[in-house]
Amino acid sequence: MKFEQKHKPNTIKDLVFQDQRVAEIIADYGVGLRDKHLLLEGPTSSGKSIAAEMILKERLSAHFGDDYTSVYYGKNLDHRTIKQIEGDWNFQMMSGAAYSVIDEVDFASADGRRDIRKLIDTKSFGTLICTTNFVNKLEHAFVSRFLVLSIAVPAPADWHDRATQILQAEGHAVTLPQVQRLMANFTGHAREFIGEVETVHLGLLRAREKTQSGAGSSAQPHSVFSSAKPTVVP
Repeated sequence: MKFEQKHKPNTIKDLVFQDQRVAEIIADYGVGLRDKHLLLEGPTSSGKSIAAEMILKERLSAHFGDDYTSVYYGKNLDHRTIKQIEGDWNFQMMSGAAYSVIDEVDFASADGRRDIRKLIDTKSFGTLICTTNFVNKLEHAFVSRFLVLSIAVPAPADWHDRATQILQAEGHAVTLPQVQRLMANFTGHAREFIGEVETVHLGLLRAREKTQSGAGSSAQPHSVFSSAKPTVVP
């Protein structure tokens, strides 16, 4: 399995946010403490889409499995999409809760957003989670039906705890201060995060191999999943 696939977010606890209040509200949705329709707005790489998908997963996977999804897109949204969401909700209510995501809802036409409003006004049992980079493009009549949560792009330091978790899972005995030094040049861009952590991981593996070689070991470098001692960063 690719490094990126292995360490992609699997639960809400794996997500990284700049604002603790945002993290708490997303967590509330994940456990069902909040069910008002949710509009996540913010710039690219703030984590809106993955947060929406993780809420969906947390609320539905226990009943329908990890592969079940109900994610749609504003682009090309039409009355058939609304019917699909309505069908999803009717099906999901077997579990007692109904959720769907519309990513980049600002790409939906005015008629499409009108249909969304009609859906959520008439199907009160479902919760809709939408994302947008441009909340100012949306009509007040649409936005007013949602809890609007602004998400900022995480700062480089916000990623360090998550990086530490991943590196420790790979068998490296690193501490948070050590990871902070190892990722000192990381810019904080979400799409570069896993690549940066993988680079650090490979560097630690090379350091392990060099140490073993210097100690005169004739053994081949072992897997990070082996029973050998983890890499320790000085």
